[in-house]
Amino acid sequence: YTFQVRGSNYDGVWGEVREIKLRIIPPWWQTLWFEALVLLFVLALISGFVWWRNRTIIERNRKLEFSVQERTAELSETNQRLQDTVEEIIALQNQLKEQAIKDPLTNLYNRRLLGETLKKEIALAERSKTAMSVLLLDADHFKQINDQYGHAAGDEVLSVVSKTIKSIIRSTDNLARWGGEEFIGIIRNITKENL
Repeated sequence: YTFQVRGSNYDGVWGEVREIKLRIIPPWWQTLWFEALVLLFVLALISGFVWWRNRTIIERNRKLEFSVQERTAELSETNQRLQDTVEEIIALQNQLKEQAIKDPLTNLYNRRLLGETLKKEIALAERSKTAMSVLLLDADHFKQINDQYGHAAGDEVLSVVSKTIKSIIRSTDNLARWGGEEFIGIIRNITKENL
């Protein structure tokens, strides 16, 4: 800095301008090297924060990926168990369906399915203009067999009779146990004359 001074006396005469050269040394916190140091410190803080934040994000990502893998494995196991359960339920439903329409002793269809089958066969015969026969078969003296030899023997007779009838009719024909010792056969393309 340059300080210029000029003075006057009582008479109003001004003197020469005098200059004083001044050099003001700023306090240490206003020096260039301190400002550079502060700037470096701030940059180091920002870099440290960014590094710490990145490390935190990477660690969270790693934990999240591990958690997702664990959860995916759990869900896969649960899904497999559900699929197994669904398959078991479907198998049980099919088994129940079979039990509902089949006679357990003779393994023939029962009268529950017979009504539905008879409607279909009549509609088919009418549509195709073919003959159809319905046979009612009865095992004679069956009550005497049950009474004399017991129900186990009667069951065996019913089983043999059903297998015998099944072996005689065609695979396209239907045979059902009507009840007790009575069986009904639905025979396609056959009349009373060629029976």
